[in-house]
Amino acid sequence: MKKFFLWAMTATMCLVGAVRAELKLGDPAPKLDVGEWVKGEPVTELKEGTIYVVEFWATWCGPCIKAIPHLTELQKANPDVVFLGVNIWEEDESLVKPFVEKMGDKMDYRVVMDNKTTDKHGAMATTWMRAAGRNGIPASFIIDKAGKVAWIGHPMQLDDVLAKVKAGTYDSTSEAKKQASEMAMQQELQTKLMPMMMSEDFDGALKALSELEAKYPDQIEMIERIRISVLLGKGDLPAVYTALDKIAADSKDSGELNEIAWIVLTAPPFEPQRDLDRAAAWATRSCEMTEWKDGEAIDTLARAHAMKGDFEKAVELQTKAVACSTGQLAEELTKNLEAYKAKQVPAIQ
Repeated sequence: MKKFFLWAMTATMCLVGAVRAELKLGDPAPKLDVGEWVKGEPVTELKEGTIYVVEFWATWCGPCIKAIPHLTELQKANPDVVFLGVNIWEEDESLVKPFVEKMGDKMDYRVVMDNKTTDKHGAMATTWMRAAGRNGIPASFIIDKAGKVAWIGHPMQLDDVLAKVKAGTYDSTSEAKKQASEMAMQQELQTKLMPMMMSEDFDGALKALSELEAKYPDQIEMIERIRISVLLGKGDLPAVYTALDKIAADSKDSGELNEIAWIVLTAPPFEPQRDLDRAAAWATRSCEMTEWKDGEAIDTLARAHAMKGDFEKAVELQTKAVACSTGQLAEELTKNLEAYKAKQVPAIQ
């Protein structure tokens, strides 16, 4: 899964101002005040004894779209958990149904519109997102069996915490402290780092990040990813690759490995120096970790070989990618396969 990894942690995305949160971890979940159901069986209330994942998204949000297949995988792996995709802040609500229909089995969980009849900004956007001090999407809320907010964060970070909530081993007190620290750090990012990024003072930004790292040791992972984006802005690709090497060496997440490989292969900042061998190595590890059953991971590896000019290997790998994929994903990967047969590297959509 080419999950939203690096770009979600770039300075631009992280520098959304945190606001004072009225809805905190451990609080009872707000009621569901939704509009029209787009997909799946409607849910009228959050019932005790059931775990819910309430995920906020929009059709115009690129990171949201990247997270959708991962949410589908989690729903399939956790049929006892109810996943709700709540569409908010939509610029043109007429686009939602066609979008969901086109996604097909890649978006295989309940989907519902926000309710704008009770609040012009959207009832869910107000009583959930704004109340929790969340200004950006995608954002996911885990509601535990007691009907309380157990966790709030990016949907790509759901896996481990959801498993712990289900097992009853999740430490909500520790997470609450961590999220309070994150909110405080984001406020400092907005006031200290934003002006430097806007003026392209990348050296100043790197110094500020080092100071924040000392002040917020529990946010080192996020800070490191922001540092990578600053280094990219500076054009210091050797330092970027060193940082990515460390992330890859420590990673036990196949999706994370696939994502950093994909970014190196496709992201514009890497154009001056795309390390195709590095990307291929990371993609290979991702394929091995998923026992060569993840079509998107194999697709990434096929692209790496095609970019190196080995179209024969790319065709071989892409054929495997198509074989283990279904629905819209299979259609997209088939187009890539045809491109490789024609000895062409497909454009990024």
